[in-house]
Amino acid sequence: FVHFFISIMFATPQQYGLDMTMKRLDDSQQYDITVESDSNSTPRTFRTLRLLSSSSSRLIHHSGTRVWKVVEMKDGAETGQPMALKDSWVGLNQQPEGAIYGRFHLAMNTVDQGSAVSSPFLTVACHGDVYMDSPTRGTLDCTRKFSANHAVRSRSELVEQELTSAVEDTPPERLVHYRIVFQEVGKPLDRETSLPKIFHALSHTAVGMFRHFVSI
Repeated sequence: FVHFFISIMFATPQQYGLDMTMKRLDDSQQYDITVESDSNSTPRTFRTLRLLSSSSSRLIHHSGTRVWKVVEMKDGAETGQPMALKDSWVGLNQQPEGAIYGRFHLAMNTVDQGSAVSSPFLTVACHGDVYMDSPTRGTLDCTRKFSANHAVRSRSELVEQELTSAVEDTPPERLVHYRIVFQEVGKPLDRETSLPKIFHALSHTAVGMFRHFVSI
């Protein structure tokens, strides 16, 4: 117990498990959330306007997904149109959602060259993994369901640890903290009361998936 209390006294905020990329505004329920992208070295900050969905965050064995309606902050001021920010914990071998949307849009452009039909897929503003020591990006945030050593710098390093653990017959369950921002702000399907809108959304999904597979 003495060692435990000494560790608590001298622990850094990151060691406490505090997310330094998500800051609460005074006593309000608003947050400034930083999103970093591998394709852009400049972090972007988004201020939450209201919570859109948080049902899965109440479950222990789940992705802990929360979605906010947000607006981007530049030089301390709100700028641009509202967007949607999704914060979740994804499986190690799961492809980044932003990369998947990128392939969908590329497939749409390949099939519908010159077409005036709008894409049924959301538009990604930015996306990327969350790091515990932003902006140095030296330690990936995989602290949820972690093994003894979680100071990893990238997903590739985490994969190597998974392979080693599998050989030792003690595979830990690892999740990576991930954020993605969409330009469009939608509504959870289970909250929609209009059947025409529900079928319209489902039809767009079916059409988009069909066009993707046609282009493969």
